[in-house]
Amino acid sequence: MKLTSQKATKINILPILLGFLFCLLCSVIHAQDEPVRTRISLSCTQMPESRAYLQARILARVEGRYAPQANLELSFYHSDEVTETLIGKASTNRKGIAVFQLDSIDKYSLAEDSTIIFTVLYEGSDSYAESDDEISIRRANIEVSTSSEDSEKIVSVSAYSLAENPTPIADVEIILSVPRMYSDLNIGEDYTDEDGQAEFIIPDGIPGDKEGNLELKVRIIDTDEYGDLELNFKEPWGIPKPQVVEANRELWTPNAPLWMVITFGFLMIVAWSNFGIVIRQLLKLRKLGKQEMESQPLK
Repeated sequence: MKLTSQKATKINILPILLGFLFCLLCSVIHAQDEPVRTRISLSCTQMPESRAYLQARILARVEGRYAPQANLELSFYHSDEVTETLIGKASTNRKGIAVFQLDSIDKYSLAEDSTIIFTVLYEGSDSYAESDDEISIRRANIEVSTSSEDSEKIVSVSAYSLAENPTPIADVEIILSVPRMYSDLNIGEDYTDEDGQAEFIIPDGIPGDKEGNLELKVRIIDTDEYGDLELNFKEPWGIPKPQVVEANRELWTPNAPLWMVITFGFLMIVAWSNFGIVIRQLLKLRKLGKQEMESQPLK
């Protein structure tokens, strides 16, 4: 009886195990067929003279984490709460970022709440799922004035909205930086006062271009109402970049005089030629010695 009970137990467990493996296999196949989830974010940067650009970044969930995806085409739309109009397309770079330039942001109509609405859409593919994002911003601007007082270089920044009655933008963070090859060098951060103004003092010793001009960038980042604001300008406050002057061919410079290079080359050729002649003569002597030994009769 005991053996029969053990056999029955084994027979009952086997179908359950096979069913579990079948369900697991079906879930894996279904997961492989399902497109990868994506996540997209949209921002708008306003610049002087009504210039602006939209920037979108798309990530896809790969191996349990979101990673940027390159070479995906994104569509940008303008919305007036009734209809959406396609304004352009752009492809993502290796960081998953696509940028679309707006020649004039003022040509886009306002919604009922006096905001401008933009949308970005990724239509999806067999591999990646569809995703979109929307942003609504109010028109704003930043202005800069510079001065020098007691050898101090001062940058004054003013931020204000461009509504029918312009008002200062208070209590937003302003970042002053110097653009560099790979990233911006931040040299000051401050919050605007109730008048929408902030002031910075430029430190000495910052390298500029060959003429000593220093390129500066003022930014207001990720505000709820206005998006990002950016302004670039130049001031002659930098240290001139040293120019590389090619040294003439002199005895005391790394570039030796041409006559010396030619003479040295000639002497090296003569020296190595002598080595070649000696080696050639030694080979001849060896060959003659072998011939002489072969010609002598054996005793």
